[in-house]
Amino acid sequence: CNALEEPEVDEKFVNLHTTTHNDFIPFGTLLVAEGEWSTTTRSLGFKKTVDKFGLAMGLVINLKYDTNDAKQRSLQSFCSTLIEITKASPIMQLESKYGIKAETFEYLKGSNHYIVACIRKETLLAKG
Repeated sequence: CNALEEPEVDEKFVNLHTTTHNDFIPFGTLLVAEGEWSTTTRSLGFKKTVDKFGLAMGLVINLKYDTNDAKQRSLQSFCSTLIEITKASPIMQLESKYGIKAETFEYLKGSNHYIVACIRKETLLAKG
C-alpha cells in the first residue's frame, strides 16, 4: 500500500523571512531518513510516497569485533530480505531456527559487528 503526500511549503518551518538567497546551498538530491509520520518533508513541501509494509520495529546491534578470534574473522557480511524465499537464506533461517519473523536482516563486518533487522510485530508480541 502506498500513500502520497503533496503538501505546501510551511514558511514558518523553513524560516524564509529571515534568510537571504545567499544562505541557500544548491543540491540535486535530498536523502531523507524519517518515519512515516514525521512532518519534516511535509513542512519543506516535498512530495513523498510512503511504502507501507507489515508492522515491524527496527533493531540495531553493534558488537565488538575481536580480530584475534578465528570464528569472528570467518564471518561474512550479508543482506537478506523477504524476496529471498529459499530455506538457506539468512532471513528464512532466522525464522525456522529461532521463530523470529523479520522483513529484513543484515550483518556487516567492519571495525565492529553491525546487525540490523526489522522484526515483525507478531514476533515481538510472541517473544515478549
